[in-house]
Amino acid sequence: HSFSDLLSDALTLVALRMGSLPPDADHPYGHGRFETIGCLAIGWLLLLTAGSFGVAALSAMRSPALRTPHPVALYAAGLSVVSKELLYRVTRRVGLKMGSSVILANAWHHRSDALSSVVAIAGIGGALCGWTVLDPLCGVMVAALVAWMGGQIIFDALLRLSDTADIEATQQIVAVADGVDGVLGVQGARCRWMSSSTLMADLCVM
Repeated sequence: HSFSDLLSDALTLVALRMGSLPPDADHPYGHGRFETIGCLAIGWLLLLTAGSFGVAALSAMRSPALRTPHPVALYAAGLSVVSKELLYRVTRRVGLKMGSSVILANAWHHRSDALSSVVAIAGIGGALCGWTVLDPLCGVMVAALVAWMGGQIIFDALLRLSDTADIEATQQIVAVADGVDGVLGVQGARCRWMSSSTLMADLCVM
């Protein structure tokens, strides 16, 4: 999972670099959707990580002799909760400030680490108390949690890449256009996503 964090950070940097390129003949609306593609990659990375967790946990549950984890694992999980939650909050603040969808996706990657470590604490603690099966069982729960977050990121990225309409933004733009002096009415309005921004693609007024 730590290795997937490194890959996620690398993907974020590459997507930010590509997304910040100015508009050109091939990309007249800019390169912002490279950030959305980065979100898609981070989501799949989370799903692969969840699959790895799940396979390892199920394999451990089938083991004839479950081993009790070392107490240091409990402290490591506690440290992970604090550090990853801090990383989530800092990264999310930067993502909101910059309006970057890929930074926000990476922030949720950190949050998945923090939440999965909370579940891990329960599993490790239970195993240290003699319920050894609780450790791999919580591993399955961690896998499900990480997979759910990855699925959410992928779903949101696909909505943006498929030009799904932003109904709320469209209604707000229509309301602003209606309030302009000399405008009799708005006949049509269409928006499209560009990373975390909404572009007004078409606006027909009378």
